Amino acid sequence: MAKVMITGGSRGIGAATVRRFAAAGHRVYFLYEKEHGKARAVAEETGAVAICADVADEQQVKEAFRQSGGGEGVCVHLQGAVAPEEEVEEEEKKPKKETQ
Repeated sequence: MAKVMITGGSRGIGAATVRRFAAAGHRVYFLYEKEHGKARAVAEETGAVAICADVADEQQVKEAFRQSGGGEGVCVHLQGAVAPEEEVEEEEKKPKKETQ
């Protein structure tokens, strides 16, 4: 049984991932930022631990890992942090080529 930390676990693919790992018997912790009601529902349904944290804030992420007990485990990153449009370099806006 592994410890699993999932970002963006309150809805969508993140919530489905929480459900899947919890059903497999893992100790699951998940981060969410704004969806308090949805996070609470997922936590109650699965037995996972919901932790409110903004993944764009390094201190909040460190605190979330501390709350999970630290140590080794699996981290599934599904929550995005988006920079304001004016901070994104022109090169980053161009489509990327797929690699094989």
